[in-house]
Amino acid sequence: MKSRPSFADVIDFNAAVVGQGRRLTEQLISRVETFSAAIGPHLRHIIEHYEALLDRQPGALVDYDHRARDRSVERNPDVAQQRLDSIVTKLRALAGHRPDEAVSVGFSIGIEGSDFHVSVSSLARELNFVASHAIHHYALIRPIALAAGLTLPDEFGKAPETVRHERLQWTN
Repeated sequence: MKSRPSFADVIDFNAAVVGQGRRLTEQLISRVETFSAAIGPHLRHIIEHYEALLDRQPGALVDYDHRARDRSVERNPDVAQQRLDSIVTKLRALAGHRPDEAVSVGFSIGIEGSDFHVSVSSLARELNFVASHAIHHYALIRPIALAAGLTLPDEFGKAPETVRHERLQWTN
C-alpha cells in the first residue's frame, strides 16, 4: 500500500469506478426494460454527479443538487455508456490539474431544502466524493442486478476498504 496516493491514482480510481458502471451497461444493452426499471435511474444519478463536477467552468460552483436529470440516460443503456465514456475522457484530462485546486460546492440544506450552503473543497476531495457516491449507488444496484441474472465482480458496490478487509480475512 502506498503511503500517499498521487493525484494520478485518484484519477485512475475514479476511471475504474466509472468503468464498473460502463461494464454493467454492456450487460444491459439488450435488456432495456431491466435497465430502465431500476438500474438506469441510479446510473443517471451517478453520471450527473460526475458531470456536475467535471463540466463546470473553471472557478464555477459545483452544484450536485441542481442537475439536468436527463431521463434518456436512465432509459437507454447506449446513452448511459456514451456519457460514462465521456466522463472517463474528462477524468483523464484532469491530469494537469492540482489535487488541492479549490472547488466551491453548493448544496441545499434544511429538511425541506429551503436553504443553500456553499462550502470550500478541493478537486481531489470532490473526486473522492463522487467515487464514493457512485460505489454507494452500485451497492443499491447490486441486488437488483443479481436478481435480474447479471454477473457482477465481487467488488462491485463495495467500498475499497471493505474489499481489502474481505481479502485479508480470506488469506488469514
